[in-house]
Amino acid sequence: MERLSGGSTGLPGRCDDESQNLVSIVRNLIATDVAFQNFDVDESIASFADSALASKLAALSFFFMVDMERSPTGWDATSQTILADWVSAGNTLLMTGTAGTRDVDFLNDAFGWNLSSRGCSTSSINAANTAGTKFAGASLTLGCPSATDHINCSGVSSCTAMWGTETDAAVAVFRHGLGTVVYLGFDYYNTGYAVGGHVDCYQRNDPWVTSALRNGLLYQ
Repeated sequence: MERLSGGSTGLPGRCDDESQNLVSIVRNLIATDVAFQNFDVDESIASFADSALASKLAALSFFFMVDMERSPTGWDATSQTILADWVSAGNTLLMTGTAGTRDVDFLNDAFGWNLSSRGCSTSSINAANTAGTKFAGASLTLGCPSATDHINCSGVSSCTAMWGTETDAAVAVFRHGLGTVVYLGFDYYNTGYAVGGHVDCYQRNDPWVTSALRNGLLYQ
């Protein structure tokens, strides 16, 4: 599993560092959940300007993109095409979201979509859409524990809302070519676990962590 942050100190131990929270969540799952025993965390991609971006992605099947608190370095037409082609070849991009439009702009730039931001309200699982998917039987609701951002993906034919509807989705799954994009509309503030030098954070047991993220990672 690879991740690249839109804004991170890069140092574990701070619950306000959402990238490190997410790394610690995955490491906790690897340590405690049999479904993740074959997972690993690779942090070798630090910038979309990396000249080896395409080859590094080619060695992965799953890429973790943290919410956009600022524009990532090197995010241009070249890197957008590299990422889109990598997903289209059969791989999975999982992206978290925060308040504002940077996250939908990122996805629109990469995939030519027309997503828009919708803010947040408590969202119910879409039982019809989740049946038979990785999200089947997951938490009945997702709230707004901190910065969250639902999306309107109704203009993208491959979008399936997992919580909410296509016009107001808290979690959505897209097909792109042979691959998959999973969008989770929460920034994972204060959600870390005390593993790998990190600390336990008070929102670590929120359904966004234990249900939406856990099950979303299984699209790997």
